[in-house]
Amino acid sequence: MGRVLASSSHLGHQPRVIGYAELYIEVTDSQMLHDSVKTRLPIEWGPEVYSYRRREFAVRDPDDYLIIFTEATNDPPTTDEPVE
Repeated sequence: MGRVLASSSHLGHQPRVIGYAELYIEVTDSQMLHDSVKTRLPIEWGPEVYSYRRREFAVRDPDDYLIIFTEATNDPPTTDEPVE
């Protein structure tokens, strides 16, 4: 899971988990974006088309936050499950 960290590293303190966050980024061609990053970044899941008419895939940033790239689509769903 993604985490929100509080840090005072400049004071010698270690970061601590203070919450959870996901970032959704609207794109115009998630498949093309996926194809261009899949060899450079580990893909968390997707791309999949969900029943709510979105094509999505996700990656994690270096701090373990989930970043979801999403676009509207009229394509049929490719999965029965929405992302949790």
